[in-house]
Amino acid sequence: MRWLIGLAALALAGLGEAAAQTSLPWLRVCADPDDMPYSNAGEEGFENRILTVLARDLSAHITYEWRPRSRGFVQQTLLANSCDVVAGVIAGRDEVATTRPYYRSTYTFVSRTDRGYAVSSLDDPSLLRLRLATPDAADDRVSDPTRSALFRRGVRTNITPLDPSARGGGWPPIIDALVREDIDMALVWGPTAGYFATRAPVRLTVSPITPWFDPPAWPMAFDIAMAVRPSDRRTLRALNGALARNREEIDVILRAYGVPLLDYPPPLQPPTQGRRRTG
Repeated sequence: MRWLIGLAALALAGLGEAAAQTSLPWLRVCADPDDMPYSNAGEEGFENRILTVLARDLSAHITYEWRPRSRGFVQQTLLANSCDVVAGVIAGRDEVATTRPYYRSTYTFVSRTDRGYAVSSLDDPSLLRLRLATPDAADDRVSDPTRSALFRRGVRTNITPLDPSARGGGWPPIIDALVREDIDMALVWGPTAGYFATRAPVRLTVSPITPWFDPPAWPMAFDIAMAVRPSDRRTLRALNGALARNREEIDVILRAYGVPLLDYPPPLQPPTQGRRRTG
């Protein structure tokens, strides 16, 4: 009888530990209040929607610390204990602990469909003559690898750096320049490209950039995860469990926002130290 009671106690203890790993009282999130399609103060971005799914799964009450996302965002928010979670970071980022990736996307070529530019490779000779735009943002998701890749191919004088961020509910300047035909083609991080291409007043073609990795530069494709403080193993375990349990719903959300998704498992990536955000 004592043996059976002992087994029952161990089983109950195991259940309690599992419950502790899959529920949280609070989910404190740091995010940008004006950064569609990722997040905004109305919680309309795809990161907001995914976090809502995770909070529901974890029976957690979600709260936001709103701050514009610029260089040093993670250090000034998450690592300063203003919150417990930051979404949309490169998986494996050095100074934080990151969850399993919840999507993998890529930089893309974006052009007006009515112009018929069939470009998908950085080695396409037409890039030498087209009017191009690359991101000029300086925040903390991943570095922009596109300009250096073009420079190595001798494409220099026909590039205009433009802001890929949409503020105040408007259009990103890099997409707006395409619509107005101030440029012929933009090189844009996939989630931004896919979201605004489906909402543009003209048809836009979005094509993943190849090759995905072009040494010695950073890759064009990245695994995206959520970040917690390295010491916060409880939140990390809870988020990983919730991400796994809600994989299908998360994919539905990403596709609804036009995010170009690459298949898993992804190839290995170079070190992530020093990368910044895309647009």
